[in-house]
Amino acid sequence: MNLSQAEIEVLKYPIGKSPSQKLYDFEEIKKNIDRIAEVPVALMKLSAEIKAEEMNYRYRPGSWTVAQIFHHIADSHVNAYIRLKFTLTEENPTIKPYDENLWAVMPDAASGDDIHVSVIIVSGIHHRMCKVLHSLNEEAFAKTYFHPAYQKTVTLAEMCALYAWHGEHHLAQIKAALEKKF
Repeated sequence: MNLSQAEIEVLKYPIGKSPSQKLYDFEEIKKNIDRIAEVPVALMKLSAEIKAEEMNYRYRPGSWTVAQIFHHIADSHVNAYIRLKFTLTEENPTIKPYDENLWAVMPDAASGDDIHVSVIIVSGIHHRMCKVLHSLNEEAFAKTYFHPAYQKTVTLAEMCALYAWHGEHHLAQIKAALEKKF
């Protein structure tokens, strides 16, 4: 199947690209935390409906499989939680980037037989992350970390928006894979 670059881009970002850096008011931040809290529930529901043969479906040609996306969400959000804790306990820490594509082909992420473990990880991490985030006052969301791969400083408010989007983005990719079956 030959797809145009524009068609591939739509398949790659089914809900649009990640939010760009901006200032978030406290109400927006709280809504983003609520969105983060909803991701594990959606993952649990979706994982209960997926059949074994669907684990290798892809949302676009050459993309990660459904199984790899489930595992990636766990990997990424564990890193987000650690970044949150460093940001709250250090002054503008430099975070450790990782190669998500290499992580996606490791034995714990390439298989579809244990996505429920990743769903449990996401549930636990989101519970703890949201507990910490809900405890913060508005000023705390201005705290920052430095991301060396992107050479930019990120506020906790921006991180909340990013990870709210990230969970929804990958949920949409899983749903697209189940519908399109690439």
